[in-house]
Amino acid sequence: MIIYIAVLLLIVCVPPLLRKIPWKTERQERLAISLLCFFPIFLLFALKNISVGTDSKTYYSFFEATKTTNWSTLFLTKKEIAVYGLMKIFTSLNLSYYVFQFCFYLFVITPFVLIASKYCEYPELFALAFYTFGPFSFDMSALRQAGAVSVVCFGIYFLLNSKKYSWLVFEFFVLFGCLFHQTAIFAAFLPLLLKVRIKDRYFFFVFGGYAFFLLAFPYAYELSFSLFSKQYPGLSIPWTPWYSLAMFGATFLLAFSDPRSKRAEAVFSKISPSSAMERWVWPSYQDDSISGPLFESSLPVLLLISFLTGTSTISYVIMRLANYFLLFLGLSLSSYVSLVRTTKARLLLRIVFSGILVLYFVYAFLYEKPLSEIPYEFL
Repeated sequence: MIIYIAVLLLIVCVPPLLRKIPWKTERQERLAISLLCFFPIFLLFALKNISVGTDSKTYYSFFEATKTTNWSTLFLTKKEIAVYGLMKIFTSLNLSYYVFQFCFYLFVITPFVLIASKYCEYPELFALAFYTFGPFSFDMSALRQAGAVSVVCFGIYFLLNSKKYSWLVFEFFVLFGCLFHQTAIFAAFLPLLLKVRIKDRYFFFVFGGYAFFLLAFPYAYELSFSLFSKQYPGLSIPWTPWYSLAMFGATFLLAFSDPRSKRAEAVFSKISPSSAMERWVWPSYQDDSISGPLFESSLPVLLLISFLTGTSTISYVIMRLANYFLLFLGLSLSSYVSLVRTTKARLLLRIVFSGILVLYFVYAFLYEKPLSEIPYEFL
């Protein structure tokens, strides 16, 4: 289990050292940090034994079965053909399961490196959010959804370019992702969600209404099932609202304290009459980089995640749906820090955000499944 902590410390501690190197361009620096943060995560996936992960042994047996299965049988019996087709290619070349696993996870991790290096000024925050929320929910065992999430993320990489037909390219990747796992189709509406903007005059109305929805949903859900109590006696509806409320609260705080917003400046001007806080944090210029639009478009996605994380206990499928949007957590944290004015304020925020993610990781490490149940073993 120490290896999980070692990867975490590497992501947190090494990027500040890399920033001291005089890189030729900022893009080179971000790419180097992205590679360094995601490479150990990739090795964690690629070099794991089949005993690591709930479904790993099952996929190993599928791999062995493809050795004696012809292509026509695969196409007739498997709806999500992509992973099984790749397995068939590797077995046809007489390559082992571990070679397949290595190449497959290289494919899985690539879009995250591309997104972090291009769209994140602080890729370590993106990698840390990915590591604390993503790998242990799908990457360590669920090969099919890991592939689907990766394909959708390739589509998100093009979607964030905001070019004329980028949404069409994204939808193509979504359809391709369905060949890995059918839940990828749920991401098809993402281009519309990214266009939603929460205007200042409706800010408290939107967030207040959404908070009421999160609190009322479990009662409405249980009430709807109580109508069928005669057919299903003793039916109990599981619900975990605290995850939803925690994610909602974090999203609200980020949105409320947007460094470009007048409401945040007004609040801190009351806290600090000398306006020292405003001069330290809040910019007086109009931000024209991608950070502003990226932060704004991430907020509706984070609200969706707050709902999905709470309802995931109702159905395992809902938890799978949240995996397609988790990368926006890292994107929003990095873009938020980029909007802050001074170097000291950015450093403070990076420490705060990293600390919160590390604390969540420690909590998951000690109490949550499946992390506590997958002692690591190498090949």
